[in-house]
Amino acid sequence: MTKLVLRGEGLHRIKAEGIADDVERAGEWPVRVSRWRRRPDQLLQLARTDGGVGVLDEAARPRLGATLERLTRFLFHVRLDVDGGGRQVELVEGGIAPHVLAEGLVPGTTYLLRYQPLERRPEPDVEGEAAVDAAWERIERWFAEHHPLGNGALSPGASEEALRALEEVIGRPIPAPLRRSLARHDGQGEAVTAITEGHELLDAASIVGEWTMMKEISDERGALDDWWRPSWVSFTADGSGNGYCLDAVTGEVLFRDHVEGGEVETRRFEGWLTRWAEELEAGEQVVDADGDVDLTYYANRYS
Repeated sequence: MTKLVLRGEGLHRIKAEGIADDVERAGEWPVRVSRWRRRPDQLLQLARTDGGVGVLDEAARPRLGATLERLTRFLFHVRLDVDGGGRQVELVEGGIAPHVLAEGLVPGTTYLLRYQPLERRPEPDVEGEAAVDAAWERIERWFAEHHPLGNGALSPGASEEALRALEEVIGRPIPAPLRRSLARHDGQGEAVTAITEGHELLDAASIVGEWTMMKEISDERGALDDWWRPSWVSFTADGSGNGYCLDAVTGEVLFRDHVEGGEVETRRFEGWLTRWAEELEAGEQVVDADGDVDLTYYANRYS
């Protein structure tokens, strides 16, 4: 019998069980989910009860190919050990090496499953509140023409009272471009789950809640500058602890990963918003089967 063990940071039980179910259907692998020592991470133990023939059986290879495709689809930065292997092979999502598909998973090998970020269009060179208005006009036009809810997918603007309440909580003025954006659309409509890149567009009240939560975590753990800073004002969330935030000091937009911390995405909020408009118009973000707006690659891949 050949045993496969998956280890991954942040592979919490709900996600692990979902992956296990998908892998089991694809590759006919019975799966057991368990804790890894005292850490919150999970182990997925996949064992073929095939009388010892294991993954090198010719008949099993097509199923292994399907299993590998699903693993690289759902797992980011995860180690897959086959019988505690020593040799390492890297598998990149969307680019599984042909020899790996041909031979299946080889005992004595550790496979590193890596997420390969999509190449995005460059940040438009725009600046100022007029650029915010221009981007929103394009976004509104696209939603009116392409989304089932039309512009009902976008919330009306935030009140001055709500914006001042946000500024009071974060202890500084909202950067002008974000303030202008919130005054036009205070997040998304109630009937919408995800409106851009599979993320929720946060309203002023949700930004308050997000900032307050992060501040409490930061105070408890101590200063973690690369993970979160009080100047980072979140304005999207993907439901898994990740999202975009605007640095109120530098004016940069960062993508904040709940494990890795923040990384600069665009130099300005106006650039981020205009890129969203361009991606919608170019068909690089679309409405998926659930009515969510996501990057075309993911909308097609997971629908």
